[in-house]
Amino acid sequence: MDFPSVVRKYGEEMTRLALTRAVSRIRGVLNRRTAAAVEGVLVMTTEQLRLDALQVACVLDDFPFSADEKCALIDKAWEIVGR
Repeated sequence: MDFPSVVRKYGEEMTRLALTRAVSRIRGVLNRRTAAAVEGVLVMTTEQLRLDALQVACVLDDFPFSADEKCALIDKAWEIVGR
């Protein structure tokens, strides 16, 4: 599933709302993790990384997206955050 297909299926309003939530959560996770870095070094466990990814995915639970559609939205959210 690609992002344009999600937009066509659910409409711009719902997609924009979901994308806004995902971007916000990703930025929050990044801010929290970078604030925890010591002298520019961030150490985290695989479990912490898994929980961060789960937090991002869970913001889309209120929407009717399939797992593939969530992945497309999260990919797009990372693209936005990376700009």
